[in-house]
Amino acid sequence: MPYDAGYARDTIGRVFAVIHDVLSISFEESRPMKVKNMKRAIGAGAACVALAASVMAGSHRAAGAQSAKTPAREVPRFEADASWAKIPNGWVFGQVASAAADEQDHVWVLHRPRVVRPDQKTGPPVMEFDAAGNYIQGWGGPAEGYAWPQSEHGIYVDYKGYVWIGGSGNDDQILKFTKAGKFVMQIGRGATNASSCSMPTQARTSGCGARSATSRPTTLPPPPARPDNGVRPVPPDNGVEDGRI
Repeated sequence: MPYDAGYARDTIGRVFAVIHDVLSISFEESRPMKVKNMKRAIGAGAACVALAASVMAGSHRAAGAQSAKTPAREVPRFEADASWAKIPNGWVFGQVASAAADEQDHVWVLHRPRVVRPDQKTGPPVMEFDAAGNYIQGWGGPAEGYAWPQSEHGIYVDYKGYVWIGGSGNDDQILKFTKAGKFVMQIGRGATNASSCSMPTQARTSGCGARSATSRPTTLPPPPARPDNGVRPVPPDNGVEDGRI
């Protein structure tokens, strides 16, 4: 039986109340007090005190037994497993920008191949691994039809299985792909400035507004004007939040 501190306190209180009542009745009925009656009253009080002490001792034993049965909870400890991702072909990761998991518990890693040293080999920016760390596939990078970000930043797999890619800095565009790496659409465009256009040709194809005839950039509608009554209207449904586009 688990130890109940409230129950123990109530029991002890009732015992002492009985002691008080017994002594009061004994002394009231025994006036003038005789030695025999006084001994009887004292004996009754001593018995009640012994009962209270027994209850307290039992309560403490119950508390000690319960604490002994309940092991101390340990704080979980986590350790990084550097060998989890089994990257093929002698590749190494660049700077890992983001990771996401899909409904199959596959892990999608977005890294930055451009930061890898010249003497190292690396794979495509997007890599898929199963739960055990086995390499499944990889894709991504600059190509015709969309503006790949200059600096990879975020990856997300929605509930329909589409993979979304975003960049950082002036990379304001969002790219949508199938899991197999097929381009679906682009939302927005990257900013054009002198620093981005001075980069090598391969990078400039994704940062200075270059688009092929088959590209399909989509611009989000401007936010609605704030009404005079101060109530902000519901923003237009562009489908980005739930991956419908």
